Amino acid sequence: MNDRFNATLRAFLAAGPSAEAVWEQVARWAEGKAAEGQADPDVALGACTALLQSGRLAPGRAMCAALTNRAIIWRRKGDNARAIEDCDSALRHWPAEPSALQCRAGARLATGNVAGAASDLTQLLKFAPFAPFFFRHRAEAFAAAGDHVRAEADRAFAERFEREPGPEEWPATVRIIGVGVPPDPASGG
Repeated sequence: MNDRFNATLRAFLAAGPSAEAVWEQVARWAEGKAAEGQADPDVALGACTALLQSGRLAPGRAMCAALTNRAIIWRRKGDNARAIEDCDSALRHWPAEPSALQCRAGARLATGNVAGAASDLTQLLKFAPFAPFFFRHRAEAFAAAGDHVRAEADRAFAERFEREPGPEEWPATVRIIGVGVPPDPASGG
């Protein structure tokens, strides 16, 4: 299967389609096989690296997507340092990419950089203020840092949204808490 995929990737690159078309095919293959538990992370890494080195990606969102996907693969392989490097590079190409922030937050948390993880998750919440998942992960980061008050506030906020997820709640919530980040209980706000 890996030889067939590598041959397909080489054919796409040789045929001259746009980088976006190549990346779309690589992403479809990797996502489909990962979902089936059949993905070979080394093959996916090779595909991402080949695409990054092909010269077909313009700086910006396409380069960010390729770097972010390679970072996700590094995370799955347990190489959080390389994942952080690729996420840093991805965010230089497209600073507002939620997937890169999410991947870097997980890698930072795994390496013990809880402040960095909390910072990334706070940035993510600016893009997705109603995402209980991000609040739960930020709660983990706060708890790991020993900030149990903020950790509990994030857990409670996530639980509230899980109970009341309807869009009809969003405007009132935004007026109450601003951008979706619960107030810092330590500041009294």
